[in-house]
This record gives sequence, C-alpha cells and structure tokens, in this order.
Amino acid sequence: MRALLSLAIATFIEFSATAQWQQVLDDAYDNVSSIVEVNDKIYISLADIDPAVIACYDPANNTWLPIAAPEMTYGVWEMIASNGKIYIGGSFTNKVQIYDPGTDNWTTTETEPEADLVSALDVLDDIIYIGGLNNILVQYDPSTSIWSQVGINFIGGISDILVYDNILYAAKTDVTGDPASAFMKFDFETDIWIALDEGLELSDIKEIYPFNGKIYIAGDFTVNDSRGLAVYDPASGAISAIEGLDDDVRSVTSWNGGLAVAGGFTAPFDHNAIYYPSTNTWAAITTEPMDFISCLLGYGDYLYGGSLLGDPYNFARLYGATTVNETQKRSVKTYPNPAINRITIQFSSTPDLLKITNSIGETVFADGVVATTLNVDVSSWPPGLYYLIVDGLPNQKISVVH
Repeated sequence: MRALLSLAIATFIEFSATAQWQQVLDDAYDNVSSIVEVNDKIYISLADIDPAVIACYDPANNTWLPIAAPEMTYGVWEMIASNGKIYIGGSFTNKVQIYDPGTDNWTTTETEPEADLVSALDVLDDIIYIGGLNNILVQYDPSTSIWSQVGINFIGGISDILVYDNILYAAKTDVTGDPASAFMKFDFETDIWIALDEGLELSDIKEIYPFNGKIYIAGDFTVNDSRGLAVYDPASGAISAIEGLDDDVRSVTSWNGGLAVAGGFTAPFDHNAIYYPSTNTWAAITTEPMDFISCLLGYGDYLYGGSLLGDPYNFARLYGATTVNETQKRSVKTYPNPAINRITIQFSSTPDLLKITNSIGETVFADGVVATTLNVDVSSWPPGLYYLIVDGLPNQKISVVH
C-alpha cells in the first residue's frame, strides 16, 4: 500500500535564545552513545570503550553516582529504559544486559541470538527485541531463554526499534530487503512486516520517536524537498514531511513543550532547534549550538546532549530559558501524585485532547477536555507508573499506588 503523504509547512518563531550548552561536571566520559532517565537519575552509555561503561548522573545534586559495572566488552551502542530498568546492547557481543537501579545489579540474557552489532533495542511485555546491522530482528523470551527471529520477511540493516501502543515498529538504514521499505510495523497475527513508507524512500533513518500520539521519523532523507524530519500518524497511516530544515536530523527528544532536534542542518537554525507540532512552528534554542550530537534527552528544565566526537562537549546540558508565544506557555499540574483513588489534572488553558498511557504505551484513559480542571478515577488501575500526554506539552509522570 502506498503511503499517504502531506507536507507540513512550518513557520518560525522569533525570540531571545539565551541558553547555552555547558559541560556536565568534568570531561571524564567521552564517546557518549545514549542517554536515558530512570527514577530521576540520568544514565549515559559510552561507545568504543573497553570494558563497557555506564555512568549515572544525579541532576538534583549535580554529581556522578557510583554504580555496578556491566560485563559487556568494547562499548555500548544502544541503551533504553523500560519498566524502571536499563537495557544495553553492544557492538561486539550479542547478549543483552539488564540493570536494576534498585538492587544495583546487572543480569545477562542466557543465550546469544544470531543478531550482532546491536543497533536497536526495545521491550514489550518483558520480551526483548533487538536489531543488528546483520539484517535481522530477533526477540528474547526470558521465561524460556530462547531467541527467535521476528517475521518471515524482514531483511535490512536496522537502525531503530520502537514499541508504541503495543505495536512494534522498525526503521532501516536503506530501502533494500523484503519489504523494500525503511519504515515498517509488524503484524503479529500474520508474522509479516508491513511497509509504511512505500514510494517515499525514507532512507537512512536515524531514529523513530513517539510524541503526542504520532511517530516522528528523523534521518538523512528528502521528501518533497523537505530534509531530515517527517511524522507518521498511526490513526490515518499518513506520513507528513515537516518543512523547514536543510539537512539531516540525528536525534529527537521531547522537551520544553515541543520536539528538540539535533543534526547536520544549518538553516534556518544551526544544528540545534525545537519544533512545536501543535502550532507547526520552529524555534532556535541557543546562539551557540552543539554540533555532532549523537543523542538527546529532555528532563525537567534541561536538555541533555551527548556526542561521540566531543565537539565541543561530550556530555552537556542546556537550560530551557526560551521565550516563545503564549501557545507554548501552557502548563499542566497533577495532584495528588502519587495518587491512590483519584487524580486531579489542572490546565492553564483548555487543551483539545489528552490521554494517559501505562508504562508500555497502552492507552488507559483518553478524553476531550472542556474545562481547565479534570478529575480522573484511578482506583481500578494497577499500581505503577503512567504518563499524561497533552499535545504541545512535555509528558508528565503519574504514579498510582494502592
């Protein structure tokens, strides 16, 4: 099926961008490949370092914290956080290691898959999915310690995997293989990968990232003369090219009410920018950009960036001191949090729609909002971590306890 395509013609926001990148503490860690957050701590992984290194940063106290070292050798190329744990994959090992911050212990998958040079990783219902540059995607069932290939028709170098709303998506570095597609989803009933970008040639995808019910596709591609960034709507199946950049996008994260992006682009902003989907506008985030960013994380008021080249920093952060129009100044508060039976959600202005998802991306509540205050009954929800998603605002964590 040929993908539906539209073009989002963006406008640009003029504002004072006074924020500057600053190196986090010392320059002890280089070759930063991934950044994740678990329980208000930030973890970075390092590539091409033997033995492998995972470092833990405490932003509240601005200090590095000691943690147990993984057993992996020669670097970590992929690291994700899921259900309060950290999963890592490496370049010269096929096993996946899992870190539990609560016990400060690492565990390792008992057997090795056929995939190597792990470049993509995600988790759904405790099943671990990994993709390697040797053209297959495999899954690991911890209850049986067995790896198996995902899909009977998938061939292609894998650059990213995303589990979103109980659907498994994959991105590739090119459009070769079966299907001849760089962006796909998996049909668990037929065991077949389905092309989502047929006819669009979204080659060299770097990252696929969920935000406000849609999936943003970043890479080194051109669609309708637009470079680097597109968006997929799971509801309609349409892919929209986002107009505005002149070169590739390497990393994407939610921050400051929008999507912060980093890449090789130099216009209209230099290497670092933020896109607001709710108003289809771009803005600069700093007058002194950080080039060669390999990974981004938005956490609180700060945007964190890691670099494989250390130009000019290896691991740095930027304070969100941007001044934008009133649409981007909306805010939301939740209380009590943690919640036992009911949670109140209070908005500074009425949003069009909100939803709440559980820790694996399943929607547990969705509603159109007609007032600035909403009460939600959570008494029947299983205890755990949930995410409040409102268009144009950063996702908020909600903890439910009984």
